[in-house]
Amino acid sequence: MKILHVCAQASAFNSGGALCVYQSHCALTSLYKEVDYAGPHIEDKEIESKYKKCYYLDFPISKFTKLNTLMHFQFDRAYPNWKKIKFQ
Repeated sequence: MKILHVCAQASAFNSGGALCVYQSHCALTSLYKEVDYAGPHIEDKEIESKYKKCYYLDFPISKFTKLNTLMHFQFDRAYPNWKKIKFQ
């Protein structure tokens, strides 16, 4: 089975939310062989290497887009970048 792990925060070892995402990462990669990742850039290469494919949401956005997303109560800066990703 192929799994897409979607995160609003990158997994890491240094904070509460990132550690929780890391625990989800460990559970998914131990249960399934094909786990892809979509979310912010992962700094730790060890964590990144366990995913089959990584789709990063770190595209730059304009100030107008930032303002528009805030007016629509979308506080995640990666939200408008979902339209730019080409999942394969």
